[in-house]
Amino acid sequence: MRQLYAADIDAEQDRLNEQANQWNAPPEVLAQLANQLPDDEDVVIWPENHLTMNLFFSCQTQWHFAGMAGVRTGLNWQSLELAMSRSAEFRSLDDGTKDEVFDELVLVERVVLKAIREHESLQKTKP
Repeated sequence: MRQLYAADIDAEQDRLNEQANQWNAPPEVLAQLANQLPDDEDVVIWPENHLTMNLFFSCQTQWHFAGMAGVRTGLNWQSLELAMSRSAEFRSLDDGTKDEVFDELVLVERVVLKAIREHESLQKTKP
């Protein structure tokens, strides 16, 4: 999955079109490029969520698992604390804003866990 920021979508589309024009791409290729961004695999991240999501993505491999089935139970918060301490953008925030970002990360964790569980239950019902 590729992450795109809302402000970058137009710039990315312009870049693709410019490259296609430089290579004298036929009209059908230009038409395909016009519909390329965003697609089902792209994630648009609004600027106000940029820091929170970057911190989350930096720890996307840091999940705790339980039981033989490997059920995700939540993030390894020590790893997340390390990511936050290494982020210059996070360190530059005042304490109140840091607390808000932390609360947002807790919310993202809950939403992702819920989505994973829903996906897993759908997979179990498939023949």
